[in-house]
Amino acid sequence: METGQQIQPVLAVMELAIQRGSRLLLQGVSFSVAPGEIFSIIGASGCGKSSLLRILLGLDLPAAGTVRLCGANPAELLMRGGAAVPHSYGVLFQEGALWTSLTLLENVSLPIRNYLELNDEETTELAAFKLALVGLGGFEHFYPSQISGGMARRAAIARAIALDPPLLFFDEPSTGLDPVASRQLDELILQIRACYRTAIVLITHDLNSIRRISDRTAFLDRESHSLLQIAPPAEMSKKSPHRAVRDFFWGSGLEGKRRTATRSIAP
Repeated sequence: METGQQIQPVLAVMELAIQRGSRLLLQGVSFSVAPGEIFSIIGASGCGKSSLLRILLGLDLPAAGTVRLCGANPAELLMRGGAAVPHSYGVLFQEGALWTSLTLLENVSLPIRNYLELNDEETTELAAFKLALVGLGGFEHFYPSQISGGMARRAAIARAIALDPPLLFFDEPSTGLDPVASRQLDELILQIRACYRTAIVLITHDLNSIRRISDRTAFLDRESHSLLQIAPPAEMSKKSPHRAVRDFFWGSGLEGKRRTATRSIAP
């Protein structure tokens, strides 16, 4: 790379506005995600996280503003009746969303069969490799009902990375997992980033996970209908100028409980 050459973001959001019927959810939302960055989006329930994700994925149209996802505009593709280029991104839906009637190998094989010109043997080998990559080697012929929630989440990640996309979206990846499984999932996310330099956008409420793996965090504010702050989570937690951000970090999660406990035993 030439000195001074600017790195192009894999995701760029510019002055986005989101509306549901007559209700304004968000306005003036702008941010970008660099290659290899782990970028989390947080906020109280009803702040617009899920609605924002649907627009980023090209499933809904924004009221205003633009999104550039790996150079493409999902809104333009949606209006033309298409979808974003499948190689551009992978998605981990809430609780995995695996096809229960298919084995893990068959689940991971689906995007490979649909978008890559490989024969059956090559498809099976690639799907098995992706499962091994997430620690599920030997479980290829298990069904989702036969494995734990943490393993199902790993299988869903294997499906999301099947096409080696430069960008991944994870929607509440740790929901329903115990602390050990949640930490293991965080470690896997970091491994994927390290191996593939994949950018990852997390929609989450898990503050412990955010602190462990996020490079930057965006806070969506339900009251002002805006993106209130973007900062590294440690900075946001300790010295945010915004009361809503401070309340979110200190009023929930492990730190909030520690702070309450400290106050209760103070003289």
